[in-house]
Amino acid sequence: MLTTDQKHSIGGFCDPQYLSVKKAFEENFISRGEIGASVSLMQGDKVVVDLWGGYLDADKSRPWEKDSLCTVWSLGKAVTAICALQLIEKNLMELDKPVADYWPEFASNGKSDITVRHLLSHRAGLPALQEPPPNRIWQNNALFIEMLGRQKAWWPAGEKHGYHVHTFASLVGELVKRISGQSLSDYCQENIAEPLGIDFYFSNDQHIDIKIADNIWEMLAAKDKSKTVNSAVSIPEDKDTRRQRLSYMPSLDFSEHHGINSRAWRSAEFPSTASHSNARSLARVFGALANNGIYIDPDGRTRELLQAETISMARQIEANDIDATIGKPTRFGLGFMLTSPERPWGPNPNCFGHYGNNGLLGFADPDAKIGFAYTMNRQGRAWRDPRNIALVDAVYENIEHRE
Repeated sequence: MLTTDQKHSIGGFCDPQYLSVKKAFEENFISRGEIGASVSLMQGDKVVVDLWGGYLDADKSRPWEKDSLCTVWSLGKAVTAICALQLIEKNLMELDKPVADYWPEFASNGKSDITVRHLLSHRAGLPALQEPPPNRIWQNNALFIEMLGRQKAWWPAGEKHGYHVHTFASLVGELVKRISGQSLSDYCQENIAEPLGIDFYFSNDQHIDIKIADNIWEMLAAKDKSKTVNSAVSIPEDKDTRRQRLSYMPSLDFSEHHGINSRAWRSAEFPSTASHSNARSLARVFGALANNGIYIDPDGRTRELLQAETISMARQIEANDIDATIGKPTRFGLGFMLTSPERPWGPNPNCFGHYGNNGLLGFADPDAKIGFAYTMNRQGRAWRDPRNIALVDAVYENIEHRE
C-alpha cells in the first residue's frame, strides 16, 4: 500500500482500462526507488494515461506538478530526427546526398563521402571528438560542431555503426540550421512544439527553472558524483577505440551539483543530451508518429507531424549489429532506436523511439497505435531499467486484455 505521503504525491488521469499502468507507476515509488516522475500514454488521438508524482529534488521539498519538466537526455535525438525528416519531406534535403552539399566545411579531413543517411543512422564515424575539448563544451555547441566538422571520421562512412551519444543531434541540428536558416531550438518550437501544444525545449529561459526537476545521481557514492554520465560505457579496446573511449568520455563536467543542475545546463543548446520536457509532451509526439503522423492540435484542427511514408521509411533498419561505440548490439532506423530482442518495447515488431540516459523512454507502436513516454529524475540503469520495464509491461497487459 502507498503511504499517505505517496498517495498525495500521485496526480493525473488514468483510463480505468489502464489501471495496471497506474499501479506499476505507484509501485516504482514504493519498491523501485522512484523520486519524481511522469508517465503518459496516447492511444490513437486520445490521452489514456497522464500521471505524475513524487518530487523535483532529493530533499523532497518541491512536489512534482502537472507541468513539471526534467532533462530528457537522448530523447532529444528523436525530436532532432523529426526536424530533419520534415526537411527531407519538403525536398530541402536528400538522404543520399553528402552532408557537405549542405555544410561545405564538413568535407574537410576526408569526410566528403559521408551522407545524410549515414549521419541519421549513426554510421558517420563521428561518435566523439578526437581532440580534447574545453571543459564544459556543452556550453558552446557552436564550438563543438566546429570541432566535429574539421576532424577526421573514426571509420569510413557506412563501414559500421556506433552510437553518436553526444554528437548526433549537434551534427543533425547543424544541417537543420544550414537548410532552414533557424537554430534547431527555434525550428523545433515553430514546427513541432507549438503546433503540438507541448513543452519541449532544447534551450530554456530562466523563468522555466522553477518547473525543472533536479537530476539525482543517488546511486553514486558521494566521492563519485563528479563522474560523467557516460562513465559506465564500455568501448572495445583496440588501437583506435582506446583513443575514441578517451574522447567519448571527455571532461564534459556533467557533475550533479555544478553541471547538470545548473542554470548554464538548462539554457545550453546541447541537443543530444540537454533537452527538457515531460512524459505528456513526448507521448503526444510519439502518439502522432504511431498514428501515421496525424494529431489534433490545441485548437482542435487535424494536422500532420510527418507523412505516413516518411515514418515508415524512418523505422526501417539501417544499422543492426555490435555497436562500435558501446560494444553491444544496437539497432537504428533514421534517427530512431528500434525495438530489438535485446531491448524489446512490448511484443510488436515495429516499435521505434528512443531511450534517454539511465531509464527514460519514449516510443511509438504503429501496430497498437500507441505513443508512450516515461520521464524521471533519479538516474538508474542504462536504457532498460526495472521502472520502465514495469510500465511497458503494464501497457501491453492492458492492450492484450482489451483485444
